Amino acid sequence: VQSKLRDAVHIKDFGAVGDGVTDDIAAFTAAAATGKKIILTAGETYYLSAGVSLLTGGGFICPNGYATIKLKTGAGGFNITNTGGTRTALDRCVFSCVSVDDIDLEGLKFTVDGTKEVVIYPIRVSDGMDTNGIRIKRIRLQGLSALGGGYISLNTVGEGSYLIDNVYAKDCGTASGNAYWTGSVQITVVEIDNDMVASVPSVSGVIRNIKGKNILLSGTALTDYGQQTAGINVAGVSGTDSKGPIISDVDFDGIGEGLDLFCGFADVTGVKLKNIYYYGVKLIHGARHNRIHIDCIENFGLAAVTFAGSAS
Repeated sequence: VQSKLRDAVHIKDFGAVGDGVTDDIAAFTAAAATGKKIILTAGETYYLSAGVSLLTGGGFICPNGYATIKLKTGAGGFNITNTGGTRTALDRCVFSCVSVDDIDLEGLKFTVDGTKEVVIYPIRVSDGMDTNGIRIKRIRLQGLSALGGGYISLNTVGEGSYLIDNVYAKDCGTASGNAYWTGSVQITVVEIDNDMVASVPSVSGVIRNIKGKNILLSGTALTDYGQQTAGINVAGVSGTDSKGPIISDVDFDGIGEGLDLFCGFADVTGVKLKNIYYYGVKLIHGARHNRIHIDCIENFGLAAVTFAGSAS
């Protein structure tokens, strides 16, 4: 921690107020443009009306506790009224990391100012097959209503390039009464989605200590595939290099699916699941050579474990 913060600057240096009422987006944008680690103050609430693009070497860190990132919703804030926008649009993605390395996001609580929040990605990493060093730690998510994506989403990441540690999501799901979204719904707490580009292999990063309670859809029928909530989704249909992700300590209570694996050579331990509406563990579309140690799956809708999808 000392080494990581040696050249860091404080968000207050850029004029952030941190009172949960004043829009701090200008301060966050200016701070992110430095490409440095930015220190946040524990116990403060930073109100943001739009997302922030991170540069290589950047990140936001609260080293001694948690800082809250409260998202402005509706008009002038996060929304998906433009359903044709990109996945990295800053009215949908809070922290966007596109083709960057050496990123730290730590000690952050994400929440919202209302009931119509439809952020797709609170944290999204994309377009970086050579990405080296993405560290996401101590993240709390509460009351989010993300649609069509993941709360922590790493798309097309390089081998061994990520650590996702200590994530807790509570009372998240679709926005009640939202009129904007008509497309397919899939909500994932943590996703590694390497099959977004040319079916590249799953990679050997680390995902650990991922927990959640009441991660549900409302007003949309769950289906076997495509419309559900999932705790962890890992997609990378090749996996021929025998280096899949290392996943440990997965604990969800009240979710559509616990683990949704499209990958190869994953090593998964410490799976505890309760009140699963469809599948506890789903292996689908090219998933093979995965080692999964399940401690407990209690109260599941269709199956504790299912093998499904293509013949491969």
